[in-house]
Amino acid sequence: MQLEHNHSILKKVVAATVAGFIILVACFYYAMQRQQSQELISAIGNNAEMITKEISSNISIRTTWMISMFEHVQRSGDAETYAQSFLQRDRNRLYQAAEHFYLGLKQRNKITHMYFLDMQRTVVLRMHQPARFGDVIERGSAKEAEATGAVSSGVELGPLGTLTLRVVMPWIYQGKRIGYMEMGIELEDILQVVASNNDFNIFLILKKELFNSTDWQDGQKILARNNDWSLLDHDVIAYPTKANDVNTRIITSYLNRSTDERLYVEDDQGVTYGMIDIPFIDASGDEIGRLLLQVDISTAYLNSRQGMYLMLAVLMIVISIIVALLCLVILKAEKARDLAEFRLKLSSEALANTVEGIMITDKRGLIVDVNRAFERVTGFSREEVLGKNPNILQSNCQDKHFYAALWQSINETGAWHGRIVNKRKNGELYPERLSITAIKGEHADVTNYIGIFSDVSEAELIEQQAHELNKMQSLHTLVGGIAHEFNNMLAGITGNLYLVRSEPDVSPKIIDRLTVVETIAFRAADIIRRLLAFTSQDIISKQKIDMLPVISQAIDTQRQALSKQVQLTMHASADAFTVEVDENQLFQILINLITNAVDATEQVELPEITISVDRYVADEHFMVRHPDLISINLVKLTVLDNGCGISDEHLEYIFDPFYTTKAVGDGPGLGLSMAYGAMKSYGGAIEVVSRETVGTSVHLYFPDLEHIPSGLEIENNGIIRGEGETILLVDDDVMVLDTACKVLKRLGYEVLLATNGKEALERYQESQSDIDLVMLDVVMPVMGGIDAALAIRAINTHVKIMFITGFDVRDRLKKQISRNGDVVLRKPFNVKKLSQVLQGIFHPDFQI
Repeated sequence: MQLEHNHSILKKVVAATVAGFIILVACFYYAMQRQQSQELISAIGNNAEMITKEISSNISIRTTWMISMFEHVQRSGDAETYAQSFLQRDRNRLYQAAEHFYLGLKQRNKITHMYFLDMQRTVVLRMHQPARFGDVIERGSAKEAEATGAVSSGVELGPLGTLTLRVVMPWIYQGKRIGYMEMGIELEDILQVVASNNDFNIFLILKKELFNSTDWQDGQKILARNNDWSLLDHDVIAYPTKANDVNTRIITSYLNRSTDERLYVEDDQGVTYGMIDIPFIDASGDEIGRLLLQVDISTAYLNSRQGMYLMLAVLMIVISIIVALLCLVILKAEKARDLAEFRLKLSSEALANTVEGIMITDKRGLIVDVNRAFERVTGFSREEVLGKNPNILQSNCQDKHFYAALWQSINETGAWHGRIVNKRKNGELYPERLSITAIKGEHADVTNYIGIFSDVSEAELIEQQAHELNKMQSLHTLVGGIAHEFNNMLAGITGNLYLVRSEPDVSPKIIDRLTVVETIAFRAADIIRRLLAFTSQDIISKQKIDMLPVISQAIDTQRQALSKQVQLTMHASADAFTVEVDENQLFQILINLITNAVDATEQVELPEITISVDRYVADEHFMVRHPDLISINLVKLTVLDNGCGISDEHLEYIFDPFYTTKAVGDGPGLGLSMAYGAMKSYGGAIEVVSRETVGTSVHLYFPDLEHIPSGLEIENNGIIRGEGETILLVDDDVMVLDTACKVLKRLGYEVLLATNGKEALERYQESQSDIDLVMLDVVMPVMGGIDAALAIRAINTHVKIMFITGFDVRDRLKKQISRNGDVVLRKPFNVKKLSQVLQGIFHPDFQI
């Protein structure tokens, strides 16, 4: 019993289910039929709207073109001829002037006519019918142009049943209206162009009440058309112009439909057409007919019906097995959800861990999400920026025009890419490479903006350092060449000055003048030496020293020349700071920096200059700024003043040689450039921080360096004569060679001469036993001084060699000095110094 009862319940459930399925299928069939019908109607309507717009667009284009043709006539070189012929009613002359222009437009652009009308709209000349003139044009377009004084255009119906797009334009001559020009194009040409570009068939149907049947039939014959008056009951077909192009049964069936009937019909062959008609309005605003659009929708209709039946079948199958598939569907849904969650998590992880900073905003520009890289670069946490405007990063380094161009690019192209300077949370400015993309939704409206950026601070710093390196290399070459030539000339000058002063009959007054000249020459040599120091080409003698005594000496030296108002103080964090530098060079750098500080504080009421020394450990950012540092353990020497400061305009040029903001005569502008070159040669660094009206701080960073051997540097005040030793003097500069030869002979030496290394090698081979010393210029043609020294030493390993140079301290020369103890003497050399160096070579026990 219980089992039967269960079967009864099962039957009821099955019956109810079947009934429900039948109702569901019926409703589905009805809904699908309605939907498909609506879709077809909507598709036809949309296409019709598009074609209507295309027809309107073509009419507008042709109208604009005809207006431009009229403007061309009124502004061309023949405008005067047109106007005078028109005003004088000289039709032949006017026709001849316009004939070429008219025939060209008729052939190329298919214009139907071109009129010239006077101020009363009377025809002066018809270009297509020159013999017809004198009648008054009563069409609406001509009247409107007369009434408004402006261009008038529109489609108007002609007496033969033709529709023509007419443009009437006032004729302005010498600022006055003298008449009108009219031009027309048959609407048939425009419709043919539109029809050829679309799948729709286009029919233009006009009301019969506008015509007389006889005139219509006559017009058809004149125009070589065959659309019969009796084809339709209440209308005539104006386009297409051939009756065999028209399926009158289809058109009649459509025109006779009830207003609520479907918009598609079938022909005798079973072809289904979609139909729609649009009122056709002429230039005067009257409805004169209808524009009927027809498209073959057989395939779409059949596919729609088949699709509907197929969907019904599928629905029946789906319903019958829906219970069996339910578990499978649920399982697949779970898998799909898991996969979606995995992809979402993967996307989230990628967003969070990418190296580029990412910021997402809503369409109002409020931040909705950022990643970890954003937090790392900007210093803001995610919680701090959510809901905020991105202008919290704004640095004010870009003006409003920049942001206007940025948003213009996003609005026009959907994206913007470029460089921008933003501000971190701690106020630090940083450059970034930024890309902003607009994300659009289904309706092409912006839903979000995504900004992806990279901090390019280090990249730009490396690029700047590369630029500085290239500049230094160029300066290296330039300064080296200048120094070589100048020092050769200065060597000749100073040598000849010594020769003149040593003459017995020279008066004391002349000697005083010569001494002034010699002082000037050595001042010029000192400038060359500073230039060489800037490009690290100068010969320096580095040794480990405690820099505090040098600083104290520089302060004491400068304090004697300072006014009592200047407060010059020194602070050191330790009792000693050992660095490896050229002591004299360091002293000169300090003198220059203190002098600059004094000059900067001239206008300050309470001038203060502070010199501090401390230990400093370079961090990663510092090493990026100064990649040539050889150690992270540094001694930091700072010269700080509260003077006028340096403007940003001048700050980037302060290390350039001869660049100065001081008045002429207050300094050559080599102090900071020499300091820059010196710090480079020490393997250290220099930085300048300055703000206008606040002050300037110059920071020098010294590392621990290995000792670099240098040439012998000897100073003394007395000239020491030789004892007849023989010196082989080698220099390619004839002036230097001649002067140095005379000086050496005056000092009591025998001299042999050579103009290059190869010639020197030959002379040494000839007179080896007589030669006590070889003096070699470093840079010479054929064979340079270093190669010559190696070749001569191959002959005699104990030979004494002295190098004389204007600038070169390259690696090969340093190795030569280090290995053999050779002496280097820089041009221009003081005669006293030369005599002392020679004594030191010939007599090693000689003490100065």
